[in-house]
Order: sequence, then C-alpha cells, then structure tokens
Amino acid sequence: MAIVDNPTVIAIVTTFIILYTSTLGPEPPELLVSALNNTVFRFVIVFCIAYLGSSRRPIIALAATVLFLTALSLVAQRNVRDRIRS
Repeated sequence: MAIVDNPTVIAIVTTFIILYTSTLGPEPPELLVSALNNTVFRFVIVFCIAYLGSSRRPIIALAATVLFLTALSLVAQRNVRDRIRS
C-alpha cells in the first residue's frame, strides 16, 4: 500500500494545500463576496457538503468544508477591512 493510497494522508495534504494557498491568494472577487454574504447560498453549500459526507465521500466533504470555511474567513476579513477604511 503506497502512501498516496492512504485516505488520511490525502486529507491532510489536501487541507494543507487549501490553507496554504488561501493565504497566498488574491482578494476574493465581488461575486464571491456577495454570494457568501447571502444566507440562502451558504445554506445550499452546507447542505451539499452534508450530502457529500453522507454519500460515503468524506474526503471530498472535508476538503469542501475547509475550502468553504476559508472562503468565509477571507470574506469576513475583507468586510472588516472595508468597515475600518470607511
């Protein structure tokens, strides 16, 4: 069994890549900011993540959760910076 066949290693590497690239990424686009500020859109995303988790795809659900929370964090930081600047 190769190390890349281990789902735990894949989950850890995926999480690290998402977290590392989110700190290097540019400002989120306005379309993403407005979508993530919409409660219905966030509910649909959480529902899709829960569906992925229940359909025996926990690795994809974990990666999607980390990506979603990272995007929410970036949008929240942008909102705080915008309020401080104005």
